[in-house]
Amino acid sequence: MTTPMPDDRTRRIMLWVVAVGFFMQTLDSTIVNTALPSMARSLGESRCACSPW
Repeated sequence: MTTPMPDDRTRRIMLWVVAVGFFMQTLDSTIVNTALPSMARSLGESRCACSPW
């Protein structure tokens, strides 16, 4: 039993969902990395202590 191939419209929608997901992840990382020094200062920590890695 084989599964039917998705039509062109479905593929295009899936592509947009994945692209938006990657964009949101990049945007989130940028916001966190930009705000991290300020958050560390507010908490009285060094920048390295608040680093997620």
